[in-house]
Amino acid sequence: MTLAATAYDRALPRDAWPDSTVPLALEGYNFIGNRRRRLGADAFTCRLLLRPAVSIGGPGAAKLFYDTNQFRRADVAPRRVLKTLLGEGGIHGLDGARHIRRKAMFLGFMGPHTLGPFRELMQRHWRHGTAEWRGHTVSVFERAGLILFQALAEFAGIPLPQNEISTRTSDLAAMVDGFGGIGPRYWKGRLARLRSERWMRDIIRAVRSGAIEVNPEKAAAIIAHYRERDGQPLDEATAAVELLNVVRPVMAASYFIEYAALMLDRMPNLREEVAEDAAARERFINEVRRVCPFTPFLGAEASRDVEWNGYVIPAETLTVLDVYGIHNDDRIWPRAHVFDPGRFIDRREDPYSLIPQGGGEHRIGHRCAGEWLTMEALHAATQSLARLNYSATGAPEFDLTRIPSRMRTPVILSVV
Repeated sequence: MTLAATAYDRALPRDAWPDSTVPLALEGYNFIGNRRRRLGADAFTCRLLLRPAVSIGGPGAAKLFYDTNQFRRADVAPRRVLKTLLGEGGIHGLDGARHIRRKAMFLGFMGPHTLGPFRELMQRHWRHGTAEWRGHTVSVFERAGLILFQALAEFAGIPLPQNEISTRTSDLAAMVDGFGGIGPRYWKGRLARLRSERWMRDIIRAVRSGAIEVNPEKAAAIIAHYRERDGQPLDEATAAVELLNVVRPVMAASYFIEYAALMLDRMPNLREEVAEDAAARERFINEVRRVCPFTPFLGAEASRDVEWNGYVIPAETLTVLDVYGIHNDDRIWPRAHVFDPGRFIDRREDPYSLIPQGGGEHRIGHRCAGEWLTMEALHAATQSLARLNYSATGAPEFDLTRIPSRMRTPVILSVV
């Protein structure tokens, strides 16, 4: 008999809708939180895309969700996310030994030991980029994307002709922006991924044939020549997806940078310490990552009956983690509605409370291998912004029905 049939009989609260896909699309980031509050529980059951699902949030939820012995990722991501944000065949859909081996490849060129050279590269690009802003009015979101992509292409060994910078950056941005879109925004992201994967396949093919020379320590060369446990190289399509997975996670930093630019303008007392004190800057960055909504929720599948808080999540059930809710839970983050970088002073490090790029452990778990690079990109960006003389228009109000969320009014900088 199953655990559900023997040990526990506490029924999971249920959403009233026969299928909750439409409410999810309408409510966006607040879909899970609205029901958790209404039902008075940190877990409830519903149907999503006609499939039984359990949504979880609150203290302990992320630790449960990132237990690789109890949840798996293979074949879980919706096709619309694969067709825009993630791509098909990449590391995000792997589990077990294959996932650990592929993750080791990524950590070989984007782990903590790579941060010194990457930091210098990113700082150089931000110095040069923001110098061109002086005397102009700029969209910080768009300009940040251009700086990030050029730096990442150089870091990864991706050839990037000057006349392609704008179009390639726009495609990467559309892929990120399209995963939660409906209609034109989704199709824009899907077409952008098709173009980007075609471009990356050409690069992989050229690296393998020797038509272009790439430093063997760069991601483009390492992925092109990577071999699976059976000695076979990745097929071109999968290699292309993985090369995009080097640059795509950091491109999402544009969402955080836009919000950071606004908060530095609204809280000028923070500028000096963000500019000059690395520890204070990291606290500011982490508060930006907590408050600025990007990932609304994540999905996995229970690999067996899973017990949590007296409830049972049956084996093979889609399980959805309320990432946005965890970042805004007063039990985890006291006064969560307040932007306060000081909350990180003396805060005990916990890999399951600040999870904009996943929770748990990087090496064997599903925490994003690109998180260290994203942090370095945010350090370079916020330091440059703190030293820049500008005023910003906009308000720190997010459209939470849009996935990924954007501020209702884009942030425009008038740079002196």
